[in-house]
Amino acid sequence: MSRIYSLLSVLLGAISVTVLIYLMTIGVLRRFDNAVVIIAFLLAVILLFTGIASFFFKHSKRNRATIIVLIVSLALFAIGVSLKFLQRPGAGICIMVGALALSFTYTPLRFLDKYQKWKSYSLSSNDALYLSLFDLLGSVMLFLGVLFKIMHWPGAIVLMSLGALLLVISMIGWNRKFQSEVIARKKMQDDLAAAHHALSESHKEVKDSINYAKRIQAVYLPPQQKFDELFSDGFIFFQPKDVVSGDFYWFFNAGAQEGKSSDEYLLAVADCTGHGVPGAIMSVICCNALNDVVVTRKIYDPATILDEARKIIVRTMKSETGNGQKDGMDIALIKWNKSTGQLIFAGANNPGWIYRHASNTIEVLPAHKQPVGYFERAEPFVNASIALQSKDMVFLFSDGFADQFGGPRGKKFKYSALQEILIQNAHLPTDAQAQLLQDVLDNWKGDLEQVDDITLIGFRA
Repeated sequence: MSRIYSLLSVLLGAISVTVLIYLMTIGVLRRFDNAVVIIAFLLAVILLFTGIASFFFKHSKRNRATIIVLIVSLALFAIGVSLKFLQRPGAGICIMVGALALSFTYTPLRFLDKYQKWKSYSLSSNDALYLSLFDLLGSVMLFLGVLFKIMHWPGAIVLMSLGALLLVISMIGWNRKFQSEVIARKKMQDDLAAAHHALSESHKEVKDSINYAKRIQAVYLPPQQKFDELFSDGFIFFQPKDVVSGDFYWFFNAGAQEGKSSDEYLLAVADCTGHGVPGAIMSVICCNALNDVVVTRKIYDPATILDEARKIIVRTMKSETGNGQKDGMDIALIKWNKSTGQLIFAGANNPGWIYRHASNTIEVLPAHKQPVGYFERAEPFVNASIALQSKDMVFLFSDGFADQFGGPRGKKFKYSALQEILIQNAHLPTDAQAQLLQDVLDNWKGDLEQVDDITLIGFRA
């Protein structure tokens, strides 16, 4: 719509200029005062040239048009002055077109460029608008004053004086604005630097606290060396989402604690509510519950361990009536007799998987659909017993790997794909399996963020 108005303005201005020139040629305008004729002519020309300028206001090539208008206007003006000096015909029209194009085409375009530039840089867009307007009016008056002077029209000195005055005021205003902007921005930079320093200090304190929390949590995680002693042909794949984790793994050998030889081992992978610092706090609470039941009270039956751990967690979280915190953990827990191959499993929301070497399939050990924590319809946990054969593998895990988003469509990895990976590579040494899981996860995740803590433990019978 603005383009239509611009074209109409150009058309109307061109018609008006043509009519006025024609009327002057046939002498009709001689009866009017010279000032009236000049003003009418200037208004028509202003309409013509501002229409040309407005056509480029929203044009993608406005900057190029501004430069072209400037060059053409100055060239016409210079040609007109040269012709006037040489007393050749056509001097007046060249001078007028050049000066008017400078005043009403180049100057509005230059005004718009300057205003839009300083509006984005300035702390006050109104200041930039007022000062740009002073520039516009001062330039127009100065150009018109020069035109009037050369053409010997009345009012030249007044126009030139007003134009020069407005430009001086504008220059002083821009200078003051630059000074105030520099002072204001320096203050902003100082405030920003102070805020950045305070934020850095705060971030360092938080980071140090989290790293210390990681060291505390590491105390609760059994060492890799101990795992290798108890499960000689196994691996631990443990990758927290943050520095500290809501997942934890836990294992225990009653005979080792008492200085005796025992072939019965307890092994668990747990996923506590949350991740990061909140998850890590829950992991300490839940790990303490397991230690209290197993180490202190010497209860080794998986289902009973989960029942007793639930009582401790519910009591700790003050959620006996359901009014306190309802956090807890999902867990897969086994007791394995290395000599007989007998495995007893109890799970809370998290199942266990048995890879059967003979059939190259995975057998699922189902978990109870309830957490170890407050649950309105809580029931006693029940054991599942299974006999392992030579070269079978046991896998315990949290849901982090299967729930990781990635791939070409940004979807979850899913349990079925994880089962397929484990089946295809169960024949490999366990350390190679762990490395392959890392490669698969990295390739699947790509540039996406890890969504949850990831824990997966496997060992061969």
